[in-house]
Amino acid sequence: MYYERQQSRHYQTHYRHQSPSLFRAVMRFIVFIALGIAAVAGGLWLMGAAIGLVIGLFALAIGLAPVIILGWLVWLVLKAIFV
Repeated sequence: MYYERQQSRHYQTHYRHQSPSLFRAVMRFIVFIALGIAAVAGGLWLMGAAIGLVIGLFALAIGLAPVIILGWLVWLVLKAIFV
């Protein structure tokens, strides 16, 4: 008897079901939409950063390739002359 009364009191204090209001439903929907938009925007930002990094490093390699090759050729000529 005591257990049933305590169980009943427990459900009354912790598991009271309030009727869902329209305002709460709309706010929950807006929050879920905002979180979805934030997740999509973050994912697109990461993809753009990764693609930009790859393209930037490729452009840097192409831009520095003549300088590196010229430096390597000068080093070979100097090595051949002084060795």
